[in-house]
Amino acid sequence: MMDLNDKQNTCTTGCDCTQSSNDYLKPQSPEEKRLAHFSFRGFLLFLIGQTNARLGLIGVFFLSVSMVLRYAGIPDQVIFGIQIAGLVVAGYPLALNGLKSLIVHHEFSINLLMTIAAIGAVVLGNYEESITLVLLFTLAEVMEEYTTNHAHQVLAEITELSPAQALKINGAVEEMIEVEKLIPGDCLLIKPGEKIPMDGIVTQGSSEVNQAPITGESIPVLKENGDPLYAGTINGSGVLKMTVTGTTTDNTISRIITLITNSQNSRSRRERLIDRFARVYTPAIFFLSLLVATVPPLFLGLPFLNDLNGNHGWLYRGISILVIGCPCALVLSTPIAALSGIIRAVHNGVLFKGGAFIEGLSRINVFAFDKTGTLTRGEPTVACSHSVYCNQTGPCNDCEYCNDVLALAGSMERHITHPIAKAVINEATARGLMDVYPPAEDVVVSSGHGISGTINGKQTIIASHKHFDDNIDHDDSLCSAVTQAEADGYTTMMLFHEPNVAGYISVSDSPRPESAEIITQLNKMNKKTVMLTGDNEQTASSIGKRLNMDQIFAHLLPEDKVNLIKSLHHDLGLTAMVGDGINDAPAMAAADIGIAVGGAASGQALETSDVILMANNLKQLPFSIGLSNFVQRIIKQNLAVSLGIKAIFLILALMGLTPLWLAVLADSGMAVVVVLNSLRPLKFQKIV
Repeated sequence: MMDLNDKQNTCTTGCDCTQSSNDYLKPQSPEEKRLAHFSFRGFLLFLIGQTNARLGLIGVFFLSVSMVLRYAGIPDQVIFGIQIAGLVVAGYPLALNGLKSLIVHHEFSINLLMTIAAIGAVVLGNYEESITLVLLFTLAEVMEEYTTNHAHQVLAEITELSPAQALKINGAVEEMIEVEKLIPGDCLLIKPGEKIPMDGIVTQGSSEVNQAPITGESIPVLKENGDPLYAGTINGSGVLKMTVTGTTTDNTISRIITLITNSQNSRSRRERLIDRFARVYTPAIFFLSLLVATVPPLFLGLPFLNDLNGNHGWLYRGISILVIGCPCALVLSTPIAALSGIIRAVHNGVLFKGGAFIEGLSRINVFAFDKTGTLTRGEPTVACSHSVYCNQTGPCNDCEYCNDVLALAGSMERHITHPIAKAVINEATARGLMDVYPPAEDVVVSSGHGISGTINGKQTIIASHKHFDDNIDHDDSLCSAVTQAEADGYTTMMLFHEPNVAGYISVSDSPRPESAEIITQLNKMNKKTVMLTGDNEQTASSIGKRLNMDQIFAHLLPEDKVNLIKSLHHDLGLTAMVGDGINDAPAMAAADIGIAVGGAASGQALETSDVILMANNLKQLPFSIGLSNFVQRIIKQNLAVSLGIKAIFLILALMGLTPLWLAVLADSGMAVVVVLNSLRPLKFQKIV
């Protein structure tokens, strides 16, 4: 027998077909499964799988048979019986749900409205229209379920990003182990082309890793010793060893799944308003249609039933109003569009924590950015360490005294995680100064003020120039040197080591490559851009002018940022705070929308913000705003069309000019149109 791996398909039509049989046998990828699901064929399969839809199709069959029999001359009584049977089968789920809502929840639901309308159509002898009403309404409901089901397909796709097993290594021993059994500290071997099974840190090797499934980045990212790895990303051509840093319940994938699941509970203000309106509007429509059907015949002597000339009586008009007034399209106008937008964002590396935020982002007037780690790389480097005892004019990094300043700073910053602290540690390590002093004791970090502690029993303080100006005496020449360094765009820290001020350290942090472009794009959108930083004014001004920021605020403590966000909201309108989600958490909470950059690397960023850019850059911010604008337009279109069509047909129904089939089309047909329009964000591509 021919080996299946070597077999080539031979096309019987004579074409040159060289596709391997394995292409047909290999399992579908999560993306392929999603595309297969979200297609016309996928919809048909989903439709057939729904009980109410299957019953509806049976109703269609009965209706079709009755029409054929009518042309065959079968008696009307038989045709009537077949149509009633079809209506009962198709309308059973509708009537059951409507009665449950009324009896259990005491709510006058849309299902009950449609049931009453269908019964009214039967009373009038419009059996075909009655079945059509039920079928179109069922179709609209199935389309809504289908769209919601697509969100679960996305969850399944994300879940499948992580492999079920991992290759654990312990010395020379290798074993395949279930991912659920991994614990922090386990060492894994990742071969070329394999998926990363867990969050972790590279401990050996280098390779380019495709992070697109998590962050949306199209270009693979080089990973080397010490770099983070995220569950669900794909290794390139190199071999990596990694140390696991979490469990399956708290890794990047599990956090994303939790956020998507919870996002459906965070509804927009408009959606909540529509729901409240529908709860009042639905019974109101029922009583309006009841009044239309009964008041004119009882008090004005107008005909209750249709006359022999085909003129519509007031019962018919009341039923038409009941059908037209059903708020189905109105209720669907917002949630499906918001859900489609959330799903599209996930596939581009952006997480919205609900419809409230995907709608709200489009209304933001002001974008306030944290500087360090958001607009800048967040990887500052030490430019200079200078001691008051150094005789050299200008920067000096080589003498004993200047090295001593850096060694003291390294002792103080040893356990601090701030980017500037890391810069000091890296430079002190590079110069071999980390063991000159023991780790500082009694270290206290005062947010926005500096760090204090003791080294060999002597009080030591590292703080900003402003803090020293306000609290610690220092030489005028040192003050001038620090002022000049700040004027040159450096961030400075002064150091006190009992009994004297010892010197200062200057660091530099360059803007992210994409920051200027992103700010330009926001300016084109007529958004105001503001930079907030605790840095000195000279450094802040230097960075801000290079990026063309509208406003720059420096020397800000965390509480100052909160107050400034509130002030911006008061003066300029809705304000978003963009930061890393860690040091900026209070300001994010104070903003109308908090946007975290680098969510894949920070569990705290996922918790403290409303919108998360999973990649550690700002490139997806314009996309997120554009998607939000698009979703807003879709929702407005849905509301305008559904309300406008209803208003027109309600007037026509009162005048007796609307046949019942047209009333059905105005309601359920419009619901289908609204659902289809609401799916358009799934294909959104525009960035600006």
